[in-house]
Amino acid sequence: MATEASFVLDGTVTALGKSTEPLLVAGKLTALVRVDAVVRAPPAMQNLVGREITVQLRQPAQVGDKARFWTQGLLYGASLAVEEVANRGAVPAASPRAALPAGERAATAREADQAARLRSALKARAGEAASIVVGQVVSVVGPSTAARNAPRLSEHDPHWSTATVTVGQVLKGRAAKNIKVLFANSQDVMWRQAPKLSVGQRAVLLLRKGAPGAPTKTANAVLDEIDVQSAERASLVATLL
Repeated sequence: MATEASFVLDGTVTALGKSTEPLLVAGKLTALVRVDAVVRAPPAMQNLVGREITVQLRQPAQVGDKARFWTQGLLYGASLAVEEVANRGAVPAASPRAALPAGERAATAREADQAARLRSALKARAGEAASIVVGQVVSVVGPSTAARNAPRLSEHDPHWSTATVTVGQVLKGRAAKNIKVLFANSQDVMWRQAPKLSVGQRAVLLLRKGAPGAPTKTANAVLDEIDVQSAERASLVATLL
C-alpha cells in the first residue's frame, strides 16, 4: 500500500533486468531507475536526485518510462535497492518546481515537507492554546531580588520573567489590550530552547495558562519554541483554527 512507502520517488526507467546492488540478483521485474525527484525519503537518504537505484517492480515496465514509484527499502549496500509496495503512478503535471535543476527540486521538496510538518504541529498546538494573540513586547521584567535570593528548589531554575505585551489582534479566546506573559529566561540546558521575549519583538503568541513551578497558576505563559511565531505567520495560524 502507498501508505507503507518509505521512499516515494519520481524517476525514469533506464535499464531492465539489471541491478546496481551486487547482493540483489536481477530478474525480469528488476529495473534501474534514475531518480528525478524525491517526494518522500528518510532524512539520511534525501540526496538521491540524479542517482541510479535498483527497483524491484510489481509490474513490467519499459525503458524510458517515467513514473512515481511508491517503494520501501530492500537493500542498503554498494547502492540502494527498493521494492514497490503499490502500483506506479503518473508523475504529476509539470509545475514551476519541475523546471528547476535537480538539486533545487530536491531542496524544494524538503522545504515543502518541512512546511507541512510545521503546519501540522501548529494546528495541534493552536487547538490546545488557551488563547492566541498577535502583539508587541513593550517591557520585560526579570525575577525579583527576593526570587533570585530564595533557596533554589532545582538546579534547573527557569528564571521566570514577565513580558508586557500590547495586543494588536486576538486570534483565539479573549485578551485585554495589554497582557502579562510569563517565560523562562534561563540559559540552563533544560530551558535553553524555551522562547525568550524581548522589548520591541512582534509575534504570534500561543498562550498557555500557568506553567510547572510558575509563581501563579493562571498566568499567560509561553514555554515551547512553537508557542512564539513570527508576526508574519498570523494569517497561517488563523487558517489552522
